[in-house]
Amino acid sequence: MFVDHAPFQGNGHRARQPIDADLDTEDEYLTLEDAARHKSEWIGGEIRAMAGGSESHNLIAANTVAALNRALVPQGCRVYGSDMKVHTGGGANVYPDASVVCGPRVFYKGRTRIITNPLIIVEVLSPSTQDADLGEKWTEYQSVPSLQEYLLLSQDQPEAWLYARDGDGWRFQSVRGLAAGIGLLSVGVTLALSDLYSLVEWPTASAAAPCPWRLFRAALSSSLCRL
Repeated sequence: MFVDHAPFQGNGHRARQPIDADLDTEDEYLTLEDAARHKSEWIGGEIRAMAGGSESHNLIAANTVAALNRALVPQGCRVYGSDMKVHTGGGANVYPDASVVCGPRVFYKGRTRIITNPLIIVEVLSPSTQDADLGEKWTEYQSVPSLQEYLLLSQDQPEAWLYARDGDGWRFQSVRGLAAGIGLLSVGVTLALSDLYSLVEWPTASAAAPCPWRLFRAALSSSLCRL
């Protein structure tokens, strides 16, 4: 039985936590997921409950899917929202906030809800999910051979971080402010942050929020994060 044990956080998110389910194999997880009312992820041999999103999180994710669709559908690319799962080279099955496939789709085990060849993956960061998005999920995403760019968006202010594949490593870029844009070289498109953050409201105009700690080293060469 699917049991969601993830407690609510103050920002409207629930932390991803292991579900109390007796599962030994990925196939058992996939069977459970097919019948479940709620989404879950399979990481490191464990099933994880998915978090519910705040209004800001949902707006940013929806705006990003819309912006990518406008730019990439004419190129023949498919843009998926958070209901499309990605199977990684490390054996995880996870739900990014958005993903892009250009060219033929490659489905996992014939399941049309799971792709294996995304070109771009997008995650909207929140305090309760950023450790996973910058930790174990990012590790898993790097094992996807087709992945060229990993775009991370803050839900607290108009700010974007991008990891772009560069040979055996990854280049890092960060931008901030509604006048800025973030370039996705793999598809030749620049996304305006004003589009990604359209209609998003923040409670107060506060000082810049700190960078997620896993981005600390990359941010040392940038003035865009308050360290």
